[in-house]
Amino acid sequence: MDFLLALTPILLIFFLMVGLRWGAARAGGAGYLVALWIAIQFFGAGPELLAYAHTKALLLSVDVLLIIWVAFLMYRVADEAGAIRVIGQALPHLTNDKGMQALVIGWVFASFLQGVGGFGVPVAVVAPILVGLGFTPLAAVVIPSIGHGWAVTFGSLGSSFQALMAATGLPDSTLAPPAALFLGIAGLAVGWMVATLPVDGRRSAGCFWRCSCSAWSWGLCNTWLR
Repeated sequence: MDFLLALTPILLIFFLMVGLRWGAARAGGAGYLVALWIAIQFFGAGPELLAYAHTKALLLSVDVLLIIWVAFLMYRVADEAGAIRVIGQALPHLTNDKGMQALVIGWVFASFLQGVGGFGVPVAVVAPILVGLGFTPLAAVVIPSIGHGWAVTFGSLGSSFQALMAATGLPDSTLAPPAALFLGIAGLAVGWMVATLPVDGRRSAGCFWRCSCSAWSWGLCNTWLR
């Protein structure tokens, strides 16, 4: 029962955003009020506990925001220096195959942008490049939206993983192995979805698996040698 009560605000936010198309700020506010009511009504939270919880949440937010601001600053410096534009212009010339272009730009490059920036940067940068290569506007938005999703856990210079450590109180050595496992599974899953989106999905899917096997083999060898 306690588990369902604790899960209720999260389910409410999900329902409001997906089902009713509410904005994140509005749905988050509703979820906060419901969580506050449940904490007082069912868990007996008093003023002292609520004050402590709000203070801890504020400090955790500041900790994550410091990482986010630095990540965004690094991205802006690279962008102002022209590095992102140069990379975006060079990537399409690596291959003429639509499937490989989707993988290289919509999966690998979008994941790189998520790692150093995040917060919509992968879609904003990659989508115009894909449109210029002849992808439909819908595919140009969907491909990077899916392709960078796996990198969120360690994206924005690891701000999400830092928040996970701060919220659970567990060290990185405990959280990293299961996070890496799920990260690998998610990375392969979104890569496969990106590879099957273009018209020649069958051929690009084959390239995807060959590239994935090579990357996994290299990663395992590198880990073993260390």
